[in-house]
Amino acid sequence: MHNLGFAHESHKISTLAQTVPNNGGVVFVTAFSGLFAPYWIDSAKGTMFGITAHTKQGHIARATLEATCFQTKAILDAMEKDSGHKLKELAVDGGMSNSDLCMQVRQARERVRLFGHVADANRIDCHRHKQT
Repeated sequence: MHNLGFAHESHKISTLAQTVPNNGGVVFVTAFSGLFAPYWIDSAKGTMFGITAHTKQGHIARATLEATCFQTKAILDAMEKDSGHKLKELAVDGGMSNSDLCMQVRQARERVRLFGHVADANRIDCHRHKQT
């Protein structure tokens, strides 16, 4: 998103996304280099839908975070289907796990217990895995 002047640091995308209450109808397909698992469409391109005269940078930032969660959900659904086992827990880490908003969306979409590096586990109804 740096190319579009949204933020120079990725962690600021979450802050920008929290300036609006929802995605404003914006949907983002994050296929910058094609769609990979579970779709495998190499020729797909990144696309945004639902942009209006009222769309703000926050709507696009929020749609971007949501899109990463939808992609993860699609992969997890495919894993469950292939394995025949229902996912109960998901370990999260990395930069996206620092975004409360992203983890809230992920928790709501995936309906599994999240643990690992979660910024505020109580606020987003997740459980932090106890390290021993």
